Amino acid sequence: MHTEAERTERHLLPEVVPEVIERDHARRRVRRARWREHEKALQAWPNGYEQVAVAATRDAGIDVEVSGFEM
Repeated sequence: MHTEAERTERHLLPEVVPEVIERDHARRRVRRARWREHEKALQAWPNGYEQVAVAATRDAGIDVEVSGFEM
């Protein structure tokens, strides 16, 4: 039904229908923008995790045990 209304010329539709269509488009734009933000966060997570792991390893310093010897 939305598809049919979107294809119809706006001046032929009742007043409320174009408003509903525009609201739907706005909702979709917001959802796409939020999804892009979510994807960026998911892509950045491994890098941040790796940086934390490197920093933690650096801070661990000389307490690392290698083949039975403490360094």
